[in-house]
Amino acid sequence: STLKGSAVAARVDVPKDRQYVGFDAYKQVIDQVDVVLLCTPPGFRPIHFAYAVEKGVHSFVEKPMAVDGPGLRQFLQAVKDSQAKNLSVVNGFCW
Repeated sequence: STLKGSAVAARVDVPKDRQYVGFDAYKQVIDQVDVVLLCTPPGFRPIHFAYAVEKGVHSFVEKPMAVDGPGLRQFLQAVKDSQAKNLSVVNGFCW
């Protein structure tokens, strides 16, 4: 579906230079924000969260944080790194 013609269309501004495609598009978004909401499929969350921490971005992370042991260990390491950087990390449901 599209927002064109909807009641909110006039309030939406997403020019081509802010539209990202591909498996690494999350980097382009995280590189330009102070806070990120990680509501992607959970298999990607450890990677996205680790990158957000690397870049010093505060995070809201939807549950579950990971789907397997290696992902969970990567996530827990990123939590330790976020604490060292004094970053805010919130976890829960985005409802």
